[in-house]
Amino acid sequence: AIANFLSTVDLGVVPNAQSPSGTGPNNLQNFPVIASAVTEGGATTVQGTLQSTPNTAYQVQVFSDPTPGASGYGEGQVYLGQKSVTTGANGLATFALASSTAVPVGQVIAATAIDPSGNTSEFSKAVTVTSTVTTAPLQVQSIQRIAAGKHATSIVLTFGQALNPTSAESLAN
Repeated sequence: AIANFLSTVDLGVVPNAQSPSGTGPNNLQNFPVIASAVTEGGATTVQGTLQSTPNTAYQVQVFSDPTPGASGYGEGQVYLGQKSVTTGANGLATFALASSTAVPVGQVIAATAIDPSGNTSEFSKAVTVTSTVTTAPLQVQSIQRIAAGKHATSIVLTFGQALNPTSAESLAN
């Protein structure tokens, strides 16, 4: 009997509707769609959209996870913050949330949307955090050999950009 019941239960993600019908769990509240998640300068900025009931205020909550769930959608391990948005006459709202928490590149971000009645969407599809920081190759501007008699020889390299002293001392670098 339990096996028959479980075979009728759908545990998958319910896709967003162009116009939410309001009939079903949590009024079938649409989840946000994340366009980007970028970590830069000690903060992570998440941008996306929410398509839902026109002219309605929502809270978009943003979360991070080390990896996406098996479905490819988020699971909300670390709460990063929320943003208030109001959909226009077309039911569309855009959002940008700048979190003071720097989510490591390679982890994922997901979001939920909460309507004024407290109906909460499922988690959005997980989006991998990227960075706009590019590492330019180091270029040596000058080399100077310092030696005197039987003393050890030193070589001084001058680079065209500042170096992180910790990583500069590492032989691996």
